[in-house]
Amino acid sequence: MNPPQSFPMKPATCRTITSLMEELEAVDWYNQRVDACKDEELKDFLFTGKPIAHG
Repeated sequence: MNPPQSFPMKPATCRTITSLMEELEAVDWYNQRVDACKDEELKDFLFTGKPIAHG
């Protein structure tokens, strides 16, 4: 069986893919922080970016 043929990518495409991967890793890290948060009010704020209205 022949190995899969690779297709060269333009440098801009490689940078775009790398940037997207970094952004996805940041989102995953942020979601892990939200999941680990014990304070429900803070957790809600971190998840939505909006403070909880009191009163």
